[in-house]
Amino acid sequence: MDFVAADLSDLFAQANGKEIELAGDKIKLDLSGAVDSKGRALVEDVEMTLRQKVLTVITDPSIAYLLMMAGMLGLYMEFAHPGTIFPGVMGAICLLLALLAGQVLPINSTGVLLLLLGMGFFVGELLVPSFGMLGIGGIIAITLGSLFLYTPESGLYVDPKLILGTVSAFGLVLLFILTVLLRDRRRQAVTGAEGLVGEKGVAVTRITDTGKIRVHGEFWNAFAKAPIENGHAVRVVRVDRLRVEVAEAEE
Repeated sequence: MDFVAADLSDLFAQANGKEIELAGDKIKLDLSGAVDSKGRALVEDVEMTLRQKVLTVITDPSIAYLLMMAGMLGLYMEFAHPGTIFPGVMGAICLLLALLAGQVLPINSTGVLLLLLGMGFFVGELLVPSFGMLGIGGIIAITLGSLFLYTPESGLYVDPKLILGTVSAFGLVLLFILTVLLRDRRRQAVTGAEGLVGEKGVAVTRITDTGKIRVHGEFWNAFAKAPIENGHAVRVVRVDRLRVEVAEAEE
């Protein structure tokens, strides 16, 4: 320690004219232009970038500890109850952020891992019915990874508009996937027992609490709330295990 200053003005006064070594050369500091006529230090406040704000939050010791606990708890719940998806997604993201906050992983490396994790979540969304959980986790991971990928102080950075456009594109893809999945789930089954609902057949015996029908060229055990005579047209109301409930239909 070269000296102790009471405030910024005192710091500038003591540092002015001091020789320092920079890149192998000795230079003398000239801070005369950094104070006003009354000797007060001229300070210009620079607002933090979004990346710096996020890093400031997650590197707080209390937040870093909570992220570590949330990450381990989420992964434990996912391994204990496979298929819940949400705890595993959030646990993986929280664990990477906790490792970043504890300086176990460099910022750039964490950015790359978050991008890879996000892409993995999107691929999983196509293969696993997660109802959007994997896709949302992928968007969060890709957004954070894009912020941490480059260090602005090095002169390399990703334009926030580009990040916003990329995340929006992934969001639209996720919305399209969810729309297709929901539409497919609402589509009436056309095969198997569920595909019989609404189909028409013919009674091959008198139907009361028991009976038989022929539909799709197959014979099914059937029952009806009102008696149906042999040879009458029937419509399948619902499937109850290996029997179908039918009602009389118009010829």
